[in-house]
Amino acid sequence: MADIPLAQLALDQGLLTPDQRDSAVQLQQELRKKDLFMRIGEILARRAVLQVAQVRALLEKQGLTLVRCASCGKQFNARNWSAGKAACPCGGALDPAPAEAPLTVVGNAAMARVGDEAPGKAAPPPGALRGRYFGKYPLLEELGRGAMGLVYKAWDPALGRPIAIKVLIDAGAPDQSAKRRHQFIQEARSAAKLRHPGIVAVHEVGQSEGQGYFTMDWIDGAPLGSLVKDVPGAAPVAFENSEKPLPHVVEWIRDVALSLQHAHQNGLLHCDVKPGNILIDRRNKALLSDFSAARSMWLDLADPNSKRVLGTLLYMAPEQARGAAKDLGPGTDVWALGAVLYLLLTGRRPFAGDSPIEVRKAICVQPAIAPRSWNPRIPKPLEAIVVKCLQKEISARYATAKELADDLQRYLDGQSVLAPLVKETGTNPLWMDRRAWIAAAIGAALLAGGIVVKVVMGRASAKAKTFELPEEQK
Repeated sequence: MADIPLAQLALDQGLLTPDQRDSAVQLQQELRKKDLFMRIGEILARRAVLQVAQVRALLEKQGLTLVRCASCGKQFNARNWSAGKAACPCGGALDPAPAEAPLTVVGNAAMARVGDEAPGKAAPPPGALRGRYFGKYPLLEELGRGAMGLVYKAWDPALGRPIAIKVLIDAGAPDQSAKRRHQFIQEARSAAKLRHPGIVAVHEVGQSEGQGYFTMDWIDGAPLGSLVKDVPGAAPVAFENSEKPLPHVVEWIRDVALSLQHAHQNGLLHCDVKPGNILIDRRNKALLSDFSAARSMWLDLADPNSKRVLGTLLYMAPEQARGAAKDLGPGTDVWALGAVLYLLLTGRRPFAGDSPIEVRKAICVQPAIAPRSWNPRIPKPLEAIVVKCLQKEISARYATAKELADDLQRYLDGQSVLAPLVKETGTNPLWMDRRAWIAAAIGAALLAGGIVVKVVMGRASAKAKTFELPEEQK
């Protein structure tokens, strides 16, 4: 078998297809045009067509031993090699290659030359990291990206299963980069403390070529945000192909509330609950992910990060939108989850504006439109739950995420919910803002005062006319 090319040997054993072999050969030719060389085995491993162990087994069948220079890191395929009989051209000793072989130390750089650039000052284009390794993990495909980093589907060679890996995008000035790295590690540590079936678990934190990453469970599904159709006239997610709200949509919110309760009991606020951070798996179960904005429930004035207020504006509670770090609590996450349910029921976000300033002002001051004003098919008990979540005053919301989950379960069971039903007051009821009710009361008082004045003036006018009539008749 020594004379049979590795790719052909793998093809003969049914480990890859002719198209996969041809694609690897084409990539090898592209690299050679750039004066770079990469063995077919390494290309197949980097593309995750073959596992590293499979490549090593094929090399052994060719009578080759992988050795690596202890000084420069260059790697060789040695035939009939034995320790001490040969040395690297640089003079360094050759030792058996480590477990991650047949990957070379220049492999990532070679991949970068054909368009798979590593994360740098700006986010790489979609798919740019495919074929690269982070630690021992080959990256397969991009799953998503956010302000902090890229999320890729990767392969865990030790466990033989796919995982998700989040890679930090290190951007900005040095001081900003240091803050981002601190926040990135904080996210990993925060999520790693949580063990709950409704929370995406974090497993390992590491660095590859100075780039931070951490691994998580790979969820075979999609973000809830991908199900929301941001198109005028589109049916809300909860009413898609149904005249009644779909029970599983309510179950999603209930399950996320229970996940939040677990986080809160462990002293952690999520602070960025939104459709993009809720994953729906193939079993139709909802899982909470992305703790990049998470912070401790207890404000530590000595820790600058404890004072930071992060999140996504469209789902921020009033205290969060104001930047009042000391006021954040379980009710902050309850508000955000209520805003998500509002979107699923109505197809609209509870607050909007032409600019971030307008959105922030609306969240903090303006009343929102009751859900049934947008969609009369929403059951009143379900509307009541949303309204309670979105109260401006924290004390008026559910005190805990568990209370919200329990009320959603009552609705699913056909029982009476604890949230007070919303009174029908027109197309734009002011059920959100206590100040609106005060303003309405003042307006009513002024109106009543105006009516009294008008009546008094009218009576006075009537008396004057009655007194004058006899004189006109004279």
